Amino acid sequence: MKEELYGGSKVFNGAVHGMAGQIFPLLQCRSTLPGDMAERATSDARRWLFESASRGEHGTNWAPEFVPHGTDTAPFASSMMLQICHGAPGVIVCCRHLESDPEVDELLAEDAELTWHAGPLSKGAGLCYGAVGNGYAFLDLFERTGETLWLECARMFAAHSIEQFHAEVAKHRQQRFTLWTGDPSLAIYLVGCIEEDASFPTLDVV
Repeated sequence: MKEELYGGSKVFNGAVHGMAGQIFPLLQCRSTLPGDMAERATSDARRWLFESASRGEHGTNWAPEFVPHGTDTAPFASSMMLQICHGAPGVIVCCRHLESDPEVDELLAEDAELTWHAGPLSKGAGLCYGAVGNGYAFLDLFERTGETLWLECARMFAAHSIEQFHAEVAKHRQQRFTLWTGDPSLAIYLVGCIEEDASFPTLDVV
């Protein structure tokens, strides 16, 4: 599905600007869809997930724009991003409601492995392009699989995010009060890590 953004028509993959974000409400509410729409939504989402993935030694990622089968695009290529708005973490968050099967589970685990291998983002502790947003990928995978490894990863990202928060306040002498790019998301994420709650702000809870 092409989107009219930035003065052009492109097919984006990400959670904020692209297919992953469009897939999320269809999967979350598929029980309410009429006729065979639920089945088609699931099959189309699954097909997109695999056709657009770029798989490599350390895991799987998605280019900002749709590239069939990740054509010649390594998961760590300079054109790739690894955050909620573009890349693997956002794909996990938006596709976690896909029905479980070995291939999907393996692919989402590869996404999380790449996110862990890359480490927390240096842009700060926020949802859109920060350690908090990427940490939610681990919380979501823990909720999906029950594997405590992912909860441990989420909590380690949380610990790093606290350090980032204090460093940013010391540097700029002020806090940031927006949800997606500021400090409130860190507080919500810390509660989620403590209570083992993967509810993503604005998607699962308002």
